[in-house]
Amino acid sequence: MLKEKLKNIFPDMKKGIERFPITVIFGIMYFIVSILDTEILYTKSNRGPLYNEFIEWQALILIGIPLVTVFEMIREKYFFKKGKWTIRGIYLLITMIFLLICKILYMKKINGDTLFFLELFGIGIISYLLFFLVPLIYRKKNREVYFQAVISNKITTGVFSIILFLGLAAIFGAVDILLFNIEDRFYYYIFLFSISIFGLSYFVSRLKDPEDNLVDYAVSKSGKFLLLYIIIPLIIGYTTILYIYGLKILYLLRIPQGKVSHLVVWYMIFTLFVLIILVPLKGENRLIDKFIRLFPIFSLPLLLLAAFSIFERISQYGVTESRYIIVMLIVWLLFNMLLSIFRIDVRRAIVSMLILIFISIFTPFNLLKISEWSQSRRFEKILTENGLLKDGKLVKNKNVSIKIKREIMSIINYFDYGGLSIGRDRKAINVGGKKYKDVNVLMSEMGLDDSWRYIPNLDNNSGRGIIRTVEGDSRNDSIYETNGYDYFIMVDLSFNANYSSRKYEIKSSKKNVIDIERKSDFKELAKINIEEEARKLYEKIKGRLKNENELKIVFPQEELSIIGENENIKYKISFITFDFDEKYNMSNYNFKFYFSEK
Repeated sequence: MLKEKLKNIFPDMKKGIERFPITVIFGIMYFIVSILDTEILYTKSNRGPLYNEFIEWQALILIGIPLVTVFEMIREKYFFKKGKWTIRGIYLLITMIFLLICKILYMKKINGDTLFFLELFGIGIISYLLFFLVPLIYRKKNREVYFQAVISNKITTGVFSIILFLGLAAIFGAVDILLFNIEDRFYYYIFLFSISIFGLSYFVSRLKDPEDNLVDYAVSKSGKFLLLYIIIPLIIGYTTILYIYGLKILYLLRIPQGKVSHLVVWYMIFTLFVLIILVPLKGENRLIDKFIRLFPIFSLPLLLLAAFSIFERISQYGVTESRYIIVMLIVWLLFNMLLSIFRIDVRRAIVSMLILIFISIFTPFNLLKISEWSQSRRFEKILTENGLLKDGKLVKNKNVSIKIKREIMSIINYFDYGGLSIGRDRKAINVGGKKYKDVNVLMSEMGLDDSWRYIPNLDNNSGRGIIRTVEGDSRNDSIYETNGYDYFIMVDLSFNANYSSRKYEIKSSKKNVIDIERKSDFKELAKINIEEEARKLYEKIKGRLKNENELKIVFPQEELSIIGENENIKYKISFITFDFDEKYNMSNYNFKFYFSEK
């Protein structure tokens, strides 16, 4: 019995390597290429083209590993009577030609075009999905059992690979400390070996044969316990919270928050995965049976809530790449959950995901083109409504509200920096039939001055203007000596913090109070309410804001400073910034605090 259990945990890796030799060779290739590019990184000041070549092949080999594994599975199923090395040579040649085509089409262009990166990334995801799908196509029964076995295999492989890495790292660490110095990068090489050579070999040695009907396969007791007593209760609890939130929305008749779509979608993907894993356990436990039967039904209202939330966001701010992805995932989940009410099918989930990836990346309706089209339409609409675009021509108009300025800059920043841009891949803005590749030219024709660049992006929900001192600001977390006063600290009132020196202990609290204590006798030297001082000063300078369209105002430092003293110390509060909202109410600030003991 023990021998059989050990055999299940530690399969015959020699047979696994003989069964998937090309896969193991690809793992070795990845290990070697990764070491070579790391050595160049550490030993040469100028990385050069060879380093980039190795980086490119790292990515290509990762795409090739699942492909050659899938080809080997197909050979086992349909060409097992043919010369196996002849077939292996053919599919290895096909794989290498495919990877070279990917290299020629994509690698040299990734830094210049986001779409090339996404297409290569999509090819990688598709290759791994095919690894799961192909063995399921020719299995008439126990498809979910096979999928469960592969996932269990992945988890087991990960655990043993990490154990091996930790063990080897401990040995190398002992040698490093006791005998001779070992460079840090060699620990990375140990990790690479544990994953790409041992881990990959271990994984393929545990893959089920194509003729294995998996009748005797059983989930471990620990796996069942995890699913039954931890994962399912957590999913039920999370679902309950989302339903309470949905009922709250209905009761208050409020529009749901935009982030609710993310909270629903990502956990729904995980839950669909759990449902597939649970199918082989159907009939063993009442809770599992009810969960499989009822969850797809209960998921539908939440997915509709997520859809309403994201479409409300799109109606306000247009489509972006992240919103496009969420919409596609909601459609995918609705499709799978609806059909899962009648029957859960792992093949359907994988095939529909392949279709989703193909549409999202490889069609004219991909996430980049749809997002750019949507934001361009939104941009022209805002400009037209606010007198900045007339008869297809840009018009200068400074009399624009803060809110509109933020919307305009959020779109400009999206095209200039945002979305899923890679490197310096900036998108051209289409305005009135004219494309602007340089946003500075666009801003100049619109009469936008440089202060508009400081407007926060609406998607960050900040929406504030700012008052700033001439000297700017820097971040320090300790007490320093300074001229005029003995010490100063840079304070962040967003959390409780302590600042300490040999003489003093200073506490700042979220209640915006600075408390200074002398260590020698534990005497409290001062307790200063910064919030009160900040509001007094802000009210003095608030009236000097030029007009309601002013977003960034710079003051001399002395005008944003307060000097005070008590019987123990003299102090100075130098405010670095004041943030304010659309109604010119102070929303935040930061400052330096100087003091000397009398």
